[in-house]
Amino acid sequence: MDIQDKILNAVLETQSDIQELKGRVEHIEDVNAKTYDKLDGFLTLIDRHESEIAALRAKFERLEERIGKLEASRA
Repeated sequence: MDIQDKILNAVLETQSDIQELKGRVEHIEDVNAKTYDKLDGFLTLIDRHESEIAALRAKFERLEERIGKLEASRA
């Protein structure tokens, strides 16, 4: 096996390794995109729940105020 064959084999192995790495990188990018999508959905859900909690808190405060007025008028 002469030097040209060794170089050719090294180049072919390198090309094979590069193709394998491309596949792995594409898989990682796909998983990364799915993770970001899930995280975005989760954060959207948290925002929605925070809005609902704020609305319920305001409603609760209004009801407490009404109860306070009713109790004061009966006293």
